[in-house]
Amino acid sequence: MEVPRNDQAHDIEQFELSSMQDDPDAKGTSTPATTYTRSSSRAALHSEDPQEGATVQELPPIDRGIKAWTFCFSAFVLEMMVWQLILLQGVGVGIGGGLLYMPVIQLIPEWFSERRGLAGGIIFAGTGLGGFVFPFVLRVLLDKVGLGWTLRIWALSTSLFSGIALLGMRNRLPVPKFTALNRRPRFIPPHIGFVRNPLFWTFAITNMLQGLSYFPVSLYIATFTRNVANQLTATIVLSLFNSSAVVGQIIMGHLSDRFPYPSIMVFSAVGSALSAFFLWGFADAAIFLYFFAVIFGGLSGGFSSTWPNAAVESVGGQAEYACMSFAGTAFFKGISAVIGPVISGLLLQRGNGASLGGGFGKFGYGAVEIFVGSCALATGAGSVAVAFARRRIQN
Repeated sequence: MEVPRNDQAHDIEQFELSSMQDDPDAKGTSTPATTYTRSSSRAALHSEDPQEGATVQELPPIDRGIKAWTFCFSAFVLEMMVWQLILLQGVGVGIGGGLLYMPVIQLIPEWFSERRGLAGGIIFAGTGLGGFVFPFVLRVLLDKVGLGWTLRIWALSTSLFSGIALLGMRNRLPVPKFTALNRRPRFIPPHIGFVRNPLFWTFAITNMLQGLSYFPVSLYIATFTRNVANQLTATIVLSLFNSSAVVGQIIMGHLSDRFPYPSIMVFSAVGSALSAFFLWGFADAAIFLYFFAVIFGGLSGGFSSTWPNAAVESVGGQAEYACMSFAGTAFFKGISAVIGPVISGLLLQRGNGASLGGGFGKFGYGAVEIFVGSCALATGAGSVAVAFARRRIQN
């Protein structure tokens, strides 16, 4: 089952970021401030309490997530100040998305063992599949009914389709019944030995580095394309970026079941770095951005398909505890969701719209492109460290 992730909100954010550049009422809002709103939403999604991942055995948290998502998404139409934007659409929507999303992750190791990576890749691919369609739908809605009604429609449709999706979800293992004799697990779970596992730490830190590379691109790719071409081209590039992640998630998830996942991580990181340096760095026409969106979107967007198998190995093969390791990795990814876009926003602001020279880094994006490519290379180095940590455990 594919599950809508917080990137549905991100598709609206892409258009908001583009629209705010032309909105006279938003001229006083800095790039870092608007960037922080978007990064806080992603951070809240990725940084859901690991204890939730450890103890979720029922579906009610998903119900609460849908309600929180709907409320915060709808309440955005009443916002007047930046802090309200950060609180509701940033933190609130992110928390609601996390409550909706994390219980689904709990079900992966219950239902799958041999094809765990492929199953996770298909679930994660729901993001990119929706991201291919949503930009076009959102553009029509924003042009026809404006931002306020677009958000109302989006909140209602998200609640409706998520509610329908719940009908197809069920636990494979019996849901525990808590009584006076069979108490609920402690707030701090007893089975957290994975925090002493070097594989967990190398994998989590490597994913944080990968997030520092991925999130700035997902945020600014449409805005950069507008400078090169027009809004329609920006929408196409964004859709290619998201749809390539669908293919990348499924293929890399399947490959992680057949081959050592650190090798898949190295391939993804090196390919992402090269595309960032050469295709995005020297982009002066839409054709470069088309290729960049496909290559970077597929390789970097599919990186998280390695999570399910790595999570199980991090807890010593005890699949029932894999969600705790998964949530811990997501916490580090949430850190990069805040730091990456904020750093890139500051770098973009310092670029002052100027090229770095030699045709590299047009429109002031040179430092951002170097930052993205460098973090991707660091991800490759971290992936090698993951391979050594994994080999050490197996030996």
